[in-house]
Amino acid sequence: MGKLVDLMFLIATVGALTISLVVTAATFTRGLSALTGLPDNFTVQAFVILLSGGIFCLSSWIGINNGLQRLSKMVGWGAFLLPLLVLIVGPTEFITNSIINAIGLTRKTSCK
Repeated sequence: MGKLVDLMFLIATVGALTISLVVTAATFTRGLSALTGLPDNFTVQAFVILLSGGIFCLSSWIGINNGLQRLSKMVGWGAFLLPLLVLIVGPTEFITNSIINAIGLTRKTSCK
């Protein structure tokens, strides 16, 4: 019975990861198409899926300490630098006004 539960868990995990990767690839290629003019078709989606899978496999093959840790640090820095880049390059005044307005509304509604 324990082996059956393990097998069911493994199949469910693979299915969930596959769905997540495919939906993310479709969303990513649609945005890539809007930004660059590349076609949003199966070939581009397959390339994105294979590229992200290849990066993960390479990172896993290198090892936890070198590969996944380095990838995790890169994602952490990216999560910090991307909003900063959007703030600098994008509509800075609109973003800062929206942030200040959101903080004011949050204080107003939570401090009743």
